[in-house]
Amino acid sequence: MATVALLGTCDTKLEELKFLRDQILKTKGLQVVMIDAGRSNIKDEAITIPQEQVVTRYGDGEANSQNLHRLPRSELMKFMTACATRAVKELFDAGSIHGIISAGGELSVAR
Repeated sequence: MATVALLGTCDTKLEELKFLRDQILKTKGLQVVMIDAGRSNIKDEAITIPQEQVVTRYGDGEANSQNLHRLPRSELMKFMTACATRAVKELFDAGSIHGIISAGGELSVAR
């Protein structure tokens, strides 16, 4: 059985990530590990590794979900990217995942 890491920003793309998860799970022999790399901690049963765990386990040891909001958005995204990278590397090195799909970001529409 192969496992796909589904990495995304659940605070802005949860519905899209859940759609991708459902599509992956339709393929026989595939499992999904959903990793939340968003700015805010979101609770949902589809999320395997929540943002809070990504921060506490793969962060610098001082950061937590509550004090992340003090960082400027650009710094926060750099921090979350670094944490998510460490999480994916650990899962891959352990043989726990065999592929990755990611989705995130915000849509900006010029008017």
